[in-house]
Amino acid sequence: MFSKSTPVRELFAKQKPPLQKVIVKSVAHAEMKLHRCYEYKFDGAHAIDVGFVDAETATVVPCEVKLGFDRLSSSEFTSRFMGQCSVSAHNDKRIAGQMVAILDGRLPDVCERRQITAIVEDKTFTLEGEWYLVLRKSVLTRWERTSKPALSERCTTISFEDIVESFGSPSDFNSLVADFLQFDYFKEWLGTA
Repeated sequence: MFSKSTPVRELFAKQKPPLQKVIVKSVAHAEMKLHRCYEYKFDGAHAIDVGFVDAETATVVPCEVKLGFDRLSSSEFTSRFMGQCSVSAHNDKRIAGQMVAILDGRLPDVCERRQITAIVEDKTFTLEGEWYLVLRKSVLTRWERTSKPALSERCTTISFEDIVESFGSPSDFNSLVADFLQFDYFKEWLGTA
């Protein structure tokens, strides 16, 4: 959606004005593998769901996506995704932890957030300090009513429904993803026709 829609780019840029120039000119890449933090590696499961890559500056603004409805209350989100990262027991010095915790800077002392790199198409990009978290609107509403997880100020949350709405009509959205699966995404994911 990001690469094919100016309104979606503008939605992301509006949420994080300091990143406006980066977001407007970047290209979105899915499943960008984390590479290193100094001499420490990340395992193959550590990947940025969507990375907004600025080839000019060799940086990437990460975006983590959680589209579920269940087990995302503030307390469950915190216990599932925000634990302190550590150095694993592997012989080749790896960082262990959840992606949300990594992106939010809950790293072991041997790794600084600004030193994390990711790879796409055999090119290395340094992660920007700011990042996005996409959640369902009902989850964000629940957090507003009860309590929010203690995410850092570097994290900006955006609802999936707002992204879809910015993209266009239900048929526009269905057309975008029709090549991947054969069902009505708007109806299945948003519950409306």
